[in-house]
Amino acid sequence: MSYEEMDRITDDDTDKGCIRDSLSSLASALDSVRFPDDHLRRFRWEVGTCIPEVLFCGPNSLLGNQGQIQSIKLITDGECGANKSAQNSVNHVQFRDLQSLDWRGLNQFDDFESVRQCIKAHGHQIKSLTLDLLTWIRAEKIWADGFCQRMPQPIKTPDNFFSQSVLDIYPRDQKIIFLALEDLHLSAVSFYHTGMEMVHAFHIERLKSLRLRNCPGSLGWLRMILNSGKSTKLKTLELAFDLNSLERDTYMHITETICDFVHDFSSLESVYLMLPEPVNWGRLIHTLSGHRHLKRLVVHHLVDRGGQNLIDGDIPWPSHLDHTLQESQLTCFGASIPPMEAVVYKGFSQDRHAN
Repeated sequence: MSYEEMDRITDDDTDKGCIRDSLSSLASALDSVRFPDDHLRRFRWEVGTCIPEVLFCGPNSLLGNQGQIQSIKLITDGECGANKSAQNSVNHVQFRDLQSLDWRGLNQFDDFESVRQCIKAHGHQIKSLTLDLLTWIRAEKIWADGFCQRMPQPIKTPDNFFSQSVLDIYPRDQKIIFLALEDLHLSAVSFYHTGMEMVHAFHIERLKSLRLRNCPGSLGWLRMILNSGKSTKLKTLELAFDLNSLERDTYMHITETICDFVHDFSSLESVYLMLPEPVNWGRLIHTLSGHRHLKRLVVHHLVDRGGQNLIDGDIPWPSHLDHTLQESQLTCFGASIPPMEAVVYKGFSQDRHAN
């Protein structure tokens, strides 16, 4: 091993040691904090670290006497799962008035169990749900490893652990789990195997905001929503697809599916898209800009530079784009575009906002 490698390891260990010391000091400080019973309504842990024991564990924890919290937001470290002693279980069931759950960075089996128990207890009253599993393949392995460790004998794991274990739905289920849900934001959650059942579970008819990022099977899921004939109250739609989240048979129908979805759900006011090739941007922009209620449109074009290395690429705009924008009802338009082509927006941006 070279001296440079040894120095690098030493520096890394020093950095990790400093982080551990800082977290230990923070945990000690939190341990001395006490709020009056049922005083808090919102709690946010956006430190991007493992969750210390003093936050959720037991009646003497920081939140142990805060049963009326309505909103929880957690951003945790994706590496906590590698150190089981660092990440402590989170008890959401104790928050009897919980209406908003936002957890980004679920990283171990107990995290998914925590969400499962929360949904079982409070799913009927949750209005806003945000879950980020980082990557589906990774999350699937973490859950399967934890599940198998807890089973005394080998047992087959579910085809879709999120829907069948966390949501507790199975093929041909039509039960509505989230009766009050209005805002749904999922990242790296698979819709395979129980897609139609998830349409029912999330009570699509009630949603006002739907955001899907790199969710395997999500394009096919949009088609299922269309084919279900269910009407929605959607005002905001955000879609971001990487190549791993698209099936080959749906991959070639990105433009058609999104155009049909936007056309059928006329209540949309804001659309945000990050799409890989191939996309017919001319048709897509024409459909979107002519939408009756659409006010905000932001589009990004992902280009594969090899090895699924996607970067933000330039959108090949149609020559009539300037006229299309002028005729639209848009008040905000954003896109990935070369600086030399920004002149296209000159007339549009005089009295409206363009990026």
